Amino acid sequence: MDETPIFWEYLPRKILTSTMSKCAFGWRRGYHNAQSTLILAANASGNMFPPSLVLKRKSPYYLQCENDIGFCLMNSSNGWNKGDLTIKWIEKILLPYVGR
Repeated sequence: MDETPIFWEYLPRKILTSTMSKCAFGWRRGYHNAQSTLILAANASGNMFPPSLVLKRKSPYYLQCENDIGFCLMNSSNGWNKGDLTIKWIEKILLPYVGR
């Protein structure tokens, strides 16, 4: 199991500029940089487990599309993987695999 931090920057939602300007300047709001943790794991034969992503959120986030690969989304207050999230990962990803 490997935990990799991911950093990204939110793009502005609106552009404010005058009609005669040749350049458009963005106005940013919210988090400028966000951090999440990507959890990747494989077994000894090289088969990959479904990836998991720990988001920096207070409430859970639900995908708005089909989850074909079994992607697991979790949330924490700082975007890091903690002990309780590791137990949740074991229950959702590892135990069903071992059961098969």
